[in-house]
Amino acid sequence: MFKFVVTNDEGLAIELEAKPRDILRFERETQVKLSDLEEGLSFADLYHLAWVTFRRVDSVNAPKTLKVFEEGWDVDPVVEREDADPTNAEA
Repeated sequence: MFKFVVTNDEGLAIELEAKPRDILRFERETQVKLSDLEEGLSFADLYHLAWVTFRRVDSVNAPKTLKVFEEGWDVDPVVEREDADPTNAEA
């Protein structure tokens, strides 16, 4: 669904993948539906979804509040690119 790399100020990088339950929690916490995000996530939404995912993956080390997460971590979305179709290559 959504993949992120979150990196703290000390350089620790963690790759996260949001699962359907993370999106459900995000929707319930923010009242923003996934269908409302067709044009893309705002950075505020991106950070919130990454934080929700982080809490599921590592509840011990994840920041306890969104504010602390925003102040000490960078979130970079991982964009998966589809390989070009070799059958469409021009001669």
